Amino acid sequence: MFDHAWVDSLSPWRRSDMGRELKVMVLSAQLWGDPDHLTRQLLAASPEIPAGLDHQGLCTLWGIARMGLIFGDRIPTRGTPAGTQIIIGSRRFTIHEARYEIVRRAIKSRAY
Repeated sequence: MFDHAWVDSLSPWRRSDMGRELKVMVLSAQLWGDPDHLTRQLLAASPEIPAGLDHQGLCTLWGIARMGLIFGDRIPTRGTPAGTQIIIGSRRFTIHEARYEIVRRAIKSRAY
């Protein structure tokens, strides 16, 4: 079941928020990147978090990653063939699962 608590905690969106959200999306490419970068991030003890990606930005990406888990089969990932899997040891991750795991680890490693 979907946990709506994080949505309820968000403040109302304002037009001035657009610049910040766009910056977070640009930084998401540096956090997640292509399947090879996702693999490196998953293999690392702690993900490499791009400079400028703060806790609020990580939480935004966490929400996006959760949406990918829920709607992943309907949300294509640009430049990555559908069904791509990332294999780390005996674990298999879809692109959306890998993104979720990386941002979860990043938030945990920051321990704000």
